[in-house]
Amino acid sequence: MDGLKLLPILLQMPCLKKLLLSGVGGVKDEVVSELAVVLGSTLEELHLADCRLLTNAAVVGVAACCLGLKVLDLDMLPLLSDMAISCLADGCRSLRVLSLKRAKLSDEAVAAFITASGSSLCEISLNSVQQAGDNTLVALAKHSRMSLEVLDMSWCRSVTDHGLGFVADSCPLLRELRLFGCTQVTRFFMDGHSNSSLEVIGFGRENITSPGHWSNSGL
Repeated sequence: MDGLKLLPILLQMPCLKKLLLSGVGGVKDEVVSELAVVLGSTLEELHLADCRLLTNAAVVGVAACCLGLKVLDLDMLPLLSDMAISCLADGCRSLRVLSLKRAKLSDEAVAAFITASGSSLCEISLNSVQQAGDNTLVALAKHSRMSLEVLDMSWCRSVTDHGLGFVADSCPLLRELRLFGCTQVTRFFMDGHSNSSLEVIGFGRENITSPGHWSNSGL
């Protein structure tokens, strides 16, 4: 499939609410920007994973026009930077599900987005966002505490037991936490948090046992 050839067809669907273009070739910034202008008032769900030609310009277009967007998938887009998520914070304030797998974003930028627009977030994936750390976790604990249900921090080696514990204790609706590849996380977190309904997925034998009880007083 070719995004450029699909564009004229999609533009004839002004009531479209859900659009999946993940992995489709030819999806460039101009394609997404034009779709955003025409479909932005109705579009609620947009999947752009693995459309590797996209840059910050595409996200600027989405943020400016798709104000009612609830689900956004930006997985594996290597050309995005902090500017992209900053634009999302200005425009897409109703997001409930956001996926940013392998995005090259700073911990500070992700935390700033959550602080500005995280009050509706039910699910966020930061899988393999290498710089994502405790600033992001603290922002989630403070600004997404009454909405967050699913959090994927797999392969985020900068998160700590303390940061994860703060999120687990602060977000009563959090039911699933994915920690594949987080070998720095220990039993210190697992035995210390108070969220009895939380399922931690990906915590395995490689995680070193550490006795004691954590405190969030320093976060």
